[in-house]
Amino acid sequence: MFLEYCWVEPGNVDWWENDWPALIFEGAKNPDISASNGHCYCLCEVNGEIVCYYSEDNGETFEASTVASQGVYPVVSSFGTQVVCAYSRNGDLYTSISEDGGATWEEFSAINSVMGKVKSDERSYSIGGTNLAWTDTRNEKNEIFYDKAGEISVPVIEIQENRWWFWC
Repeated sequence: MFLEYCWVEPGNVDWWENDWPALIFEGAKNPDISASNGHCYCLCEVNGEIVCYYSEDNGETFEASTVASQGVYPVVSSFGTQVVCAYSRNGDLYTSISEDGGATWEEFSAINSVMGKVKSDERSYSIGGTNLAWTDTRNEKNEIFYDKAGEISVPVIEIQENRWWFWC
């Protein structure tokens, strides 16, 4: 897998003229990427495993960790150093959470209540924040199901101090 990226700077309308560093992840396929507060996460399949390539320096350097020993089609969502990943294995949908920026992972039991009925195709499930939606075939047709992807503490709204000046 070849990953090329560029810094997008506020107010720089010619951002595409910046340097485009590139990374190669040998044997990787089916990637999903998330970035938050200088932390970057690329989760993908490598030799049947789910692997996380993570960076805490805006993508300058990456390290690798194993999320799960088996799985396909990972999807990822991040909140700084907290990361949630979902992936399919044997017709079930699993989640793993990292609270240390991708270095270590804790896998949870299958999220679906009827085993073996999660559609395991590319883009058949999605994660946003800690919300997970997937295609389920338990009633012999494609239906959408929803659940929370994990229990991590993330702010719903972050309010920063703003100072307003008014002249009359």
